This record gives sequence, structure tokens and C-alpha cells, in this order.
Amino acid sequence: MRTMKLIDIQVKERKRKASDEKVTDLCHSIHEIGLINPITVTTEGVLIAGFHRLTAYEKMGYEEIPVHIMDLDGLDAELAEIDENLKRSDLTFLEQGEQLKRREEILEQKGLRAESGFNGNQYTEKVGGAMIAPPKTTQDLADEMGVSKRSVQERKQVANNLSPEVRELISTHEMADNRSQLMQLARMEPDKQKEVAEHVIEGRAKNVLL
Repeated sequence: MRTMKLIDIQVKERKRKASDEKVTDLCHSIHEIGLINPITVTTEGVLIAGFHRLTAYEKMGYEEIPVHIMDLDGLDAELAEIDENLKRSDLTFLEQGEQLKRREEILEQKGLRAESGFNGNQYTEKVGGAMIAPPKTTQDLADEMGVSKRSVQERKQVANNLSPEVRELISTHEMADNRSQLMQLARMEPDKQKEVAEHVIEGRAKNVLL
């Protein structure tokens, strides 16, 4: 199995730190049975998947960790990381929406789109003529996330309609994982979004409906 030194692995900036509880559980598991799934990195050593596993190895004092290397860079690596992130259960409703929003931006930049009728055996043509497997459809993503197709669309709607300032403002507040409040907030004009969000955060309102 291929290994890589921890100091050679690059971790991009993350909004949320690793869960202490999850890291502790992983440490116990690694100590008892070893690392079942290697982390995933690019050929340049940029982490794609396995942040908690990497953190556990660091906490346990290891210098090297088993890795699976994917020959990806730039937008392809970011897209692969997003697909891994969307499978995680610890992301908030808002964070999932932001990941889905960024995913669509990347696909647009790459000139790709998922065909709703994709049957698993078709291929689509990439800009420049190279043949590649088509990107996942909304239903594919919903199945992997364990939610409905409509729920995926709602997450994207929230991320698209909330202003960047408001998304940053509420990112660490409990409303970031409250579907109904986020949907209500996303229907407001940007200035109103900010005003209402500030009222809730400062305790001047119980929720965005008041």
C-alpha cells in the first residue's frame, strides 16, 4: 500500500475544524484494527478525502499515512472533494447548499452538465473533444446524500439566493442547519436577509418568522 508523509500532505482551508468526537473514535479504531480506508490525495499531495482520518493520524503521532492517489488537479480535484464532502453527515443544510452551488459553478466552468436521462452507459463530450463520464445528476446526488431530489434543490436554492454576506453571518449559528428558516430567509431581499439574520443572532427575534 502506498504511504505518504503527513508533512507532505496539503490541506486546503476549511470552514469547520475536525470533530473531536469523530477523531477520538477514529483513533480507537485505528489503534485496534488499523486504517481501513486510505485517505485520498492528488498527485501533488492535496487532500481530497479523509480529513478526520488524517487528523487522527496526526493526533496519534504517526509520520506517514496510507494514501490513494488520484491523478487530478485544479477544478477536477475540487469537484472530487465536493462529491466526498456531500456524503458527510456532519455538514449543515447551508454548507451542503454551498457545496452544491460551487459544484454547479465548476461544471459550468468545465462546460459540463448532467443529463437527466443518463442510464450509466452513456458518455458526454467535454470541451476540447475528450470523452469523459457524465457528471452526476441531481437524483444521483440525492441518493448519495440520503435525501430527496427536492431537498437537494432546496439546498441549492438557499445557497443561490442568500447573499454571501448573510451566508457568512449565519454560518456558525443554529439556523444554518434549519431548513424552514433558511428557506424563508432565502425568499427575502438581500438587505432584509441581513436585517432579519442580525435580529435572530442578537436575540432580538426568536427566528426569521418573527
